[in-house]
Amino acid sequence: MTRIEPLVKELKGYLGWHQDRVEGLALLIIALVKVRSVNLKEVASGFGGQALEDSSYRRLQRFFKEVSFDFSLIARLIVKLLNMEGERWVVILDRTNWCLGQLEINFLTLAVLRHGVAVPLLWTTLPKKGNSNTRERIALMNRFIQLFGKRSIGCLLADREFVGRNWLSYLQTEYIPYCLRVKTTHKITNAQGIERQAGVLLRYLSRGATIYLGKRRIWGLMCYVTGYKKEDGTLVILIRDRPSSVPNEALVEYAQRWKIESLFACLKSRGFRLEETHLNKRRRLKKLTAVLALTFCWAYLVGEWRHEHRPIALKNHRRKARSIFRYGLDFLRNVLLNPREKSRDFSMLLRFLSCT
Repeated sequence: MTRIEPLVKELKGYLGWHQDRVEGLALLIIALVKVRSVNLKEVASGFGGQALEDSSYRRLQRFFKEVSFDFSLIARLIVKLLNMEGERWVVILDRTNWCLGQLEINFLTLAVLRHGVAVPLLWTTLPKKGNSNTRERIALMNRFIQLFGKRSIGCLLADREFVGRNWLSYLQTEYIPYCLRVKTTHKITNAQGIERQAGVLLRYLSRGATIYLGKRRIWGLMCYVTGYKKEDGTLVILIRDRPSSVPNEALVEYAQRWKIESLFACLKSRGFRLEETHLNKRRRLKKLTAVLALTFCWAYLVGEWRHEHRPIALKNHRRKARSIFRYGLDFLRNVLLNPREKSRDFSMLLRFLSCT
């Protein structure tokens, strides 16, 4: 069985929880790496030791029911672990959802980019199906600003779901830099100041071509517009708070948004199979996500370190055979599943969870 005392010491020093609860968190993080599933029955099997699986399962249930999480503290801890304090970040807003029986689980998430990898910082569960509304987005953004300040936002990226006059007005009033994709049906002013549907305005754009329209109005608000037509004919229309020095500047910036899709895949099918959870209460789901965020960061930091010392192999198309996260997760898992042979490795890997 893996000795958890060093991990407990690191976590307790920051969280300040009661010993038993910190031990529960440490066991949970280690088990998540071992079993790569959030299903509590499977997680319980990864606890090891002399306790029966049923006993471990009940302990997990009590943990998610009784332990109080300070999600702001978790966000600050993640920033500390990643050594990102004082930086200006690319911030990505997105939503992921799935069904658990008749229950719709719907997460609104803010992530930040570190070396091209999206890391979750804040999240909320929506009590409904479908898109978030402006009030819900603003509430999440205000939490972020309260924790890290507006100056930490280098640019906010979001797709076509996160649009509307009130939302854009909020971003402009708060002086939050943004690069947003809008729908082709939204109306933008032409060179004469007359409103036209964006898709109509750019219908003559050639496939593969980019056009920078400069300063235009959308929903009565001024912004800078860039259009791009993909090879399949799909139009990508972006609005920014600032002008572009070259036509494709907004496209290059917005292209980073897909990193949050990779993050969701890491939390789901490529990592911890989040959709296998049977937790059905919003507060408990938020707690589970906090534990996953910490575990994700540990695996990512281990992967980054390991890649520096033993670079990930490249496929024929010159892309990495594995992501940094998966590289770290696989190595961590191997160490944790072989505690006797690799106890020294485990002690060394704990330093990535140290804020000192």
